[in-house]
Amino acid sequence: MDGPAPEMIQHSAGLRQISAQRFYGDPTKAKTVKSLGFRVRPYVDRMQLPAEIRKAISSYIAALLVRHPNYLAKLAAFHHDGAHRRKR
Repeated sequence: MDGPAPEMIQHSAGLRQISAQRFYGDPTKAKTVKSLGFRVRPYVDRMQLPAEIRKAISSYIAALLVRHPNYLAKLAAFHHDGAHRRKR
């Protein structure tokens, strides 16, 4: 494993307080997310992570987006389309 995965797994292995919260998403965005290959569920699992682990994960994802520009383009288009719809 590379990136922040080993540290996150080690931290979350002992984590007992994972909570599920109901999520009411935008059906249009749900369709877009499904088309990108993600599963859309009616809830979101939440857990507390220390700042250093969150930073490691965000840096790792940023590096992946830079190495794979197609993902970055899809992500930018997704957020642009959502912002455009909210302005109407």
